[in-house]
Order: sequence, then C-alpha cells, then structure tokens
Amino acid sequence: MPILHMPGTNNCEISLIEEEFEFRLPLIYREHMKSMNGLFVQSPDFIDLKLDRIGIEEISFCGFLFMGCQNLSWNLQHLNRNFGDEIVGLKKPLLIGDDGGGNFYVMETQSADGKVYYWDRTHLHGDSYNMSTGIDLNKDLRESNEEGDLYLIYDGFGVLLEIIKEKISGMKLIQVKEF
Repeated sequence: MPILHMPGTNNCEISLIEEEFEFRLPLIYREHMKSMNGLFVQSPDFIDLKLDRIGIEEISFCGFLFMGCQNLSWNLQHLNRNFGDEIVGLKKPLLIGDDGGGNFYVMETQSADGKVYYWDRTHLHGDSYNMSTGIDLNKDLRESNEEGDLYLIYDGFGVLLEIIKEKISGMKLIQVKEF
C-alpha cells in the first residue's frame, strides 16, 4: 500500500496555525510536520491500531491531516475550524488524524507531549457497554450532547508516531506536491 505525504512545513507555516488556534504545538508534533506534512494511507487499505486499554480491539488509522492542502476532507485548518469546537472537555484540542470513517485523532495541545485521543464522533463504538462485566469501557471523556466520546489512547504524540512509523516501514512513501 503506498503512503502519500506532502513536503514538510516550515516554522512560519506552523506559527500561522498556532496564531489562528491560539496555542503552541508540542515540539514533537512541530518537528514531525517539518519533516512530513500529513500522511495518507491509500484506499482501500488502512492501518489497524490495537487499543486493548479502552476495550476496543482495533481502530483504523487512515492518516495524519495535512496543513494547507486543497482537499478539505484532509485539511487540518478547515477540519479544526469546522469541528474543533465540538470537542468538550479538552482545552485547546487539535484534530490531527482520521480513521477513514469520520472519527478523528485529537491531540491535547496543552500537554508537553501532546496526549492523543480517539474521538468516536460517529458513535461507531458507542455501544461500548460490556455485558459480561456490566460496566462501560474506558471512556476518558463522555459526550454531553451527542458529540461522541473521547478515549485517551496514547500519552504523547511521539508514541502514536512511532507506532505508525513501524507499521509503514517497508511501504512505498510517495511525496506529492498537493493533496
């Protein structure tokens, strides 16, 4: 499966994002964006992430969002302008990735390492009640108005990044000028 990405961004482009959304991005995320802007696993393939901690066997990872791309479905600024304010319970969240089905990976920008959450916006995992134990699965931030639950999946962006790098090692990376 080929992996598409755009050339890395620069400090000026990153600063514009930080000014617009009024926060400073964690250093590891800034460095990643300078080396590779976005990442897209071409359909029909996805990367599966195991999430035993939250009681969901696997979730799909389709890619990291792109700064300034033409495709609004993958444009980091556009998606954060349109959906970022729906996230309840996190201060200064940033949508950073997509599962290919309308659910997002969200980074908490107020933590130094950029904690990563999975936002079950479409209620794909909404029926997470475990019948055998009689308890809900590990939702870290419950929805309050049908916006979807948030699950803390990684203590830092670097953890997610290393997992993704491992999963795509040996795959063909294709740098594109525009996405």
